[in-house]
Amino acid sequence: MSRRDNRRTVEIAEGLYVSVDAREPEFGTAIAREETWEPHIVETNVANLKQGDTFVDVGSNVGIMPFHAARAVGAKGAVIAYGQIQLRARH
Repeated sequence: MSRRDNRRTVEIAEGLYVSVDAREPEFGTAIAREETWEPHIVETNVANLKQGDTFVDVGSNVGIMPFHAARAVGAKGAVIAYGQIQLRARH
């Protein structure tokens, strides 16, 4: 089974989808099961953002926080997300 076969598309909110590796032991497994990640942080972020704000997420991974923030800040706001890309090589 390839790594790609373990991917699952999860709807984290109405119309917001992320793709995760459902076998990844922490992040992927939790999102595949719960369909969210750290909901208390998502809720706090959204509650404190308003239209036109700028939201920055360093370490955004698959983008759960930035996706929710984008809805909160709207078209006049900005979301800047930086996620580390892990490259793996076989020898």
